[in-house]
Amino acid sequence: MVTWFERSNRRLLRTQSPHLATVAIATAGLIVLLVGPPVGAAATGTPSAIESKATALFKAGDYPEVAALYRNLPPDATPAKEFLRLALQSYIRLGRTDEALSVYSKLTQPGQSHDAALLRPLALGMITSHVRDRNEHVRIAAYSALAELGLPETAAVLEDGLLDPSVVVRARAAEAIGRAGLAAQSGPLRRALRDATPTVRIAAMTALGEATASDVRQRLIDVARTEDGPESIFASAALVKLGQSEQLAEITSAATLPDAESRMAALGVLGRLKRPASLPVLAQAVYDPDPSVRAFAAGALGEFGSPGGSAALTHAIGDEIAMVRAVAAASLGRLGIKDNRPLLLALTRDPD
Repeated sequence: MVTWFERSNRRLLRTQSPHLATVAIATAGLIVLLVGPPVGAAATGTPSAIESKATALFKAGDYPEVAALYRNLPPDATPAKEFLRLALQSYIRLGRTDEALSVYSKLTQPGQSHDAALLRPLALGMITSHVRDRNEHVRIAAYSALAELGLPETAAVLEDGLLDPSVVVRARAAEAIGRAGLAAQSGPLRRALRDATPTVRIAAMTALGEATASDVRQRLIDVARTEDGPESIFASAALVKLGQSEQLAEITSAATLPDAESRMAALGVLGRLKRPASLPVLAQAVYDPDPSVRAFAAGALGEFGSPGGSAALTHAIGDEIAMVRAVAAASLGRLGIKDNRPLLLALTRDPD
């Protein structure tokens, strides 16, 4: 999914990229647990009195009391595993992931395999516990991770993110709602179409277009007709997703506008839409006088994914700007053409 950020937000994204990278690495390590279906709990024997009490409290949603039972255990007590599981899950629901992790360490001894049924909610809880952090970059990182995961069970958290004071957080939340398959039914996402900033409105339009939400068609038509620049282009792209293929001509025309921002938006959209007639437009754009536009064109060719873009990307690999060369190399690699391997290997010696 393509999310458009205005120039005013790019410095923020660059300065916070180490934090986003950290979350991305952590997310990659947890992805196997998070994207799979929840695993059922193991069978247990006859419950003890404290375990029975904890079970009743947990079923009643009284998670603080379950946590209190755990905290008040005598230091030398050896609680049953089922009780520890209830304590851990209660801490997760309370957003106290540090305590939950401590309980988990008692459930899994060294040399034993990990319990995916508990690690999955624990991992997700560790991410969602940061969505209200006072630091904007932490919230951005949390919502970026949630956007990558795209889990329907995070619906409430994602829609809450649309109210965040940070433009980037709201945009990432809108993107995550789309990736989680929640856009078609999301009222808050529809309200985001009237957000104060174009970045968020564009993210909402993109998500709703991908979901083919026909009820927002008129709003998209109005934006495409009355707005200028990237916002109009993304509205047209959403309309193409809704079946109005005539809007493709408007997007294609925007790829040659004097405004570089509009050209980049149009190229990104054409790469995502993957219409065969757009390939020559993308290929020609690697010759654009603006290096940012050339980089966008190279990235769009990679997303388009056609071997027909190989020649243009091979040209872009010789670009004078390192950023363009890097994007072109990544896109050429995405095409998976064996004949390009020697060229890509040679690029590994590029000092820039």
